[in-house]
Amino acid sequence: MRSLGLPSTDAVEQLFLRWTEVVGPELSRCCTPASLRDGRLVITAADHAWATELRWLEKELISRCDSTLGPGVVKTISIRTQTGS
Repeated sequence: MRSLGLPSTDAVEQLFLRWTEVVGPELSRCCTPASLRDGRLVITAADHAWATELRWLEKELISRCDSTLGPGVVKTISIRTQTGS
Protein backbone atom coordinates (compact mmCIF):
# COMPACT_ATOMS: atom_id res chain seq x y z
CA MET A 1 0.00 0.00 0.00
CA ARG A 2 2.85 2.38 0.76
CA SER A 3 4.18 2.07 -2.80
CA LEU A 4 0.78 3.34 -3.97
CA GLY A 5 0.99 6.33 -1.62
CA LEU A 6 -1.63 4.91 0.70
CA PRO A 7 -1.34 4.85 4.49
CA SER A 8 -1.87 1.67 6.45
CA THR A 9 -5.44 0.48 6.71
CA ASP A 10 -5.15 0.95 10.49
CA ALA A 11 -4.40 4.66 10.05
CA VAL A 12 -7.35 5.17 7.71
CA GLU A 13 -9.65 3.22 10.00
CA GLN A 14 -8.52 5.25 13.01
CA LEU A 15 -9.02 8.50 11.10
CA PHE A 16 -12.65 7.66 10.40
CA LEU A 17 -13.38 6.10 13.80
CA ARG A 18 -11.78 8.93 15.77
CA TRP A 19 -12.79 11.83 13.49
CA THR A 20 -14.70 13.63 16.27
CA GLU A 21 -11.63 13.38 18.49
CA VAL A 22 -9.40 14.77 15.71
CA VAL A 23 -11.53 17.79 14.74
CA GLY A 24 -13.80 18.21 17.75
CA PRO A 25 -17.57 17.75 18.05
CA GLU A 26 -18.62 20.97 16.32
CA LEU A 27 -16.45 20.51 13.24
CA SER A 28 -17.25 16.80 13.00
CA ARG A 29 -20.88 17.73 12.33
CA CYS A 30 -19.83 19.99 9.44
CA CYS A 31 -17.02 18.08 7.73
CA THR A 32 -15.88 14.58 6.93
CA PRO A 33 -12.64 12.99 5.81
CA ALA A 34 -12.87 12.09 2.12
CA SER A 35 -9.48 10.53 1.35
CA LEU A 36 -5.94 10.11 2.59
CA ARG A 37 -3.14 9.52 0.10
CA ASP A 38 0.54 10.47 -0.03
CA GLY A 39 0.12 12.25 3.30
CA ARG A 40 -2.64 14.48 1.88
CA LEU A 41 -5.91 14.43 3.80
CA VAL A 42 -8.89 15.66 1.80
CA ILE A 43 -11.75 16.95 3.94
CA THR A 44 -15.23 17.70 2.64
CA ALA A 45 -16.86 20.69 4.38
CA ALA A 46 -20.58 21.44 4.42
CA ASP A 47 -20.10 24.92 2.94
CA HIS A 48 -17.57 27.65 2.21
CA ALA A 49 -17.73 29.10 5.71
CA TRP A 50 -16.69 25.79 7.28
CA ALA A 51 -14.07 25.29 4.58
CA THR A 52 -12.54 28.63 5.55
CA GLU A 53 -12.55 27.66 9.23
CA LEU A 54 -10.78 24.38 8.41
CA ARG A 55 -8.12 26.20 6.38
CA TRP A 56 -7.38 28.42 9.38
CA LEU A 57 -7.02 25.31 11.55
CA GLU A 58 -4.82 23.31 9.14
CA LYS A 59 -1.67 23.25 11.29
CA GLU A 60 -3.63 22.38 14.41
CA LEU A 61 -5.50 19.60 12.59
CA ILE A 62 -2.23 18.12 11.30
CA SER A 63 -0.91 18.17 14.86
CA ARG A 64 -4.05 16.41 16.09
CA CYS A 65 -3.69 13.82 13.32
CA ASP A 66 -0.08 13.27 14.41
CA SER A 67 -1.28 12.61 17.95
CA THR A 68 -4.10 10.31 16.85
CA LEU A 69 -2.62 8.48 13.85
CA GLY A 70 1.10 8.83 14.34
CA PRO A 71 3.60 11.39 13.05
CA GLY A 72 3.70 12.05 9.33
CA VAL A 73 0.56 10.15 8.33
CA VAL A 74 -1.07 13.49 7.47
CA LYS A 75 1.33 16.08 6.05
CA THR A 76 -1.07 18.41 4.25
CA ILE A 77 -4.79 19.05 4.21
CA SER A 78 -6.99 19.99 1.27
CA ILE A 79 -10.49 21.25 1.79
CA ARG A 80 -13.40 20.98 -0.61
CA THR A 81 -17.03 21.83 -0.16
CA GLN A 82 -19.94 19.52 -0.78
CA THR A 83 -20.64 21.55 -3.90
CA GLY A 84 -17.22 20.48 -5.19
CA SER A 85 -15.16 23.67 -4.96
